Amino acid sequence: MNNQLRDKNFEYFINKLICILLTFFVGILLSSCAMIKDSNNDADNLQSNGYSPIKINGDHSQIDYPITIYLPKDYKEDADARYPVLYVLDAEWYFPLVANKVNQKNKSVIVVGIGNTDGKIVGRRIVDYRMPGALAYYTFLTQQVIPFVDSHYLTDTSSRGLIGYRLGGLFTGLAILLENPNDRYFNRYISLDGSFLDQPLIIDDLESQLFAVAKDLPVQIVITGSTLNDGNGPYAEQFYHLLNDRHYKNVDLMYWPYVVDSYNGFLLSIDDILERLY
Repeated sequence: MNNQLRDKNFEYFINKLICILLTFFVGILLSSCAMIKDSNNDADNLQSNGYSPIKINGDHSQIDYPITIYLPKDYKEDADARYPVLYVLDAEWYFPLVANKVNQKNKSVIVVGIGNTDGKIVGRRIVDYRMPGALAYYTFLTQQVIPFVDSHYLTDTSSRGLIGYRLGGLFTGLAILLENPNDRYFNRYISLDGSFLDQPLIIDDLESQLFAVAKDLPVQIVITGSTLNDGNGPYAEQFYHLLNDRHYKNVDLMYWPYVVDSYNGFLLSIDDILERLY
């Protein structure tokens, strides 16, 4: 790595650290979680088609996260075979829906569900999916979960997707901005009806930091928004325009509005995502 690139990367992460320190006041909103003993991460605990979760102990929290794996119908232990991977947040609620759709549509995709530690709508998710906790959770995904999956399954490391719904959709948006633009782990980001009404100033600041060091964004981004009842459509659309107005090079950026409530928008979007992206 040349000195100029090294300096850019150093500056990029220093800026991230400054942002975290400035926003640390949100820590008073974070709920505490019980400590859980280290668990065995042996892949033998997984059953074929992934409905028997293992647990990975997060270095950032010392809490066990349930990880569930779905293997596609055509999965074979062939050294030449490689499969794209779709990582699904809030697995206790949304992994079965996504995995079943992948199965019904005969898509050759490995689905990895990352569950929460307490199974609560308001709980650990408030820590992990929002800043400043989102940076530590992003590190957990990229430094613990992804290496585990890649070491035990025939994954296409150039084809990783991250999908989150509502608060998980907010985290997916944050991941776009937090990833090192010179070394991205994901090439598809799917934010479904994301809760972008939360932390708008932080999002704006992180996007400005990204744009300052990278005008090229060679990834696929799907942002959806539901426009009825409890939908986050207006806020999701604002996030779309935040990225679109920058005119990043090589980005495949899409906004899909659904004139339904939030949950029905989620169901409709899964079908559209699998048909159009996979």
